[in-house]
Amino acid sequence: YELSLTSMKCAQDRRGGIIAGAFKPQQFAYRFVWPRDLVVIIQAFLSAGAHVEAREALDWLYHAQITDEVTDSRGIDRYGTWWQNYYADWEPHWRALQLDQVGGPIYAHWLCWRETGDDSLLDAYYSMSRRAADFLLGWDDGGFPRRHQDPWEEIWGYSTEGSAAAIAGLRSMAELAVAR
Repeated sequence: YELSLTSMKCAQDRRGGIIAGAFKPQQFAYRFVWPRDLVVIIQAFLSAGAHVEAREALDWLYHAQITDEVTDSRGIDRYGTWWQNYYADWEPHWRALQLDQVGGPIYAHWLCWRETGDDSLLDAYYSMSRRAADFLLGWDDGGFPRRHQDPWEEIWGYSTEGSAAAIAGLRSMAELAVAR
């Protein structure tokens, strides 16, 4: 794998752009946006003081969230979640349920609000976080959370990463709800 500046791609959406960079294996240009990776990018933007860019990335998540009654190939109602990854124009690519893709965006919303002190962020993305938290709260069959796909697409079961992200998302949502 070779990482080069030319492998950084900028795909335009209707308001501007989002950068999706990746390693470029032979004969393959990586062109997907993963909600969990966007959460890390939001953290980096905030750390660098790039608040406008962090909000734009949060807005991308807002638009990518599943807000229709849709079931996936396992029969799971995906309302309030995100697909596993997307093309930069919000078109879904892989569609498995990974809980870090649900809890992470709630955390990103909380972090943007907390780090910027901008109360308009609380209201602007509250419905997004609430839908995701409602999904997580329902993803319980006597033991939280239920099974999900691990981040490496190898097993359908339990992963510490997915469970931790779900818990972090719910803790973040609790703080957003109290603040609101």
